[in-house]
Amino acid sequence: MISYHFGTGDGSITTWTSEGDRDLDGDGAADAVALDFDGDGRVDDAMWDSDGDGAADTVLLDLDDDGVADHGYRDASGLGTWDGRGAALPGGAVLRGGPAEEVAHDWDRDGRPEQLLVDTDGDGRHDTAYLDVDDDGMVDLQLVDLDEDGAVELTLRPGDPGFDH
Repeated sequence: MISYHFGTGDGSITTWTSEGDRDLDGDGAADAVALDFDGDGRVDDAMWDSDGDGAADTVLLDLDDDGVADHGYRDASGLGTWDGRGAALPGGAVLRGGPAEEVAHDWDRDGRPEQLLVDTDGDGRHDTAYLDVDDDGMVDLQLVDLDEDGAVELTLRPGDPGFDH
């Protein structure tokens, strides 16, 4: 069971508890709850318990309705407001069916990927990399190969225009 919270920031929090139905870290155990907020029958978001303590600590959002998480947020305030922008995305964070166009690397084997390679245009080549360089579970750098020649042309940090995680 995974509990997750929503609030307005004023201190009142609504809590839900649901059976996990997604395995976002790839270990074979359900660690997230899929949600359909707009009622269209497709998963929009997932509440992810990335540290396995029974409480969701990261929300993953599928903003373009392609079934793959686009953004992650943490509940930095503890008030259920999910305002901690830049949460790390698990590798292959496919929220509903379809091929994963992401590859994650957990170089130090601590259960959190330090590198996420993404094929943003669906051509089969990874053109964007997200890096957690200080191993805090948050994306620190976004590297973009604009012309897909294998060389990085653009480096972005949180707060930079165009930084999307």
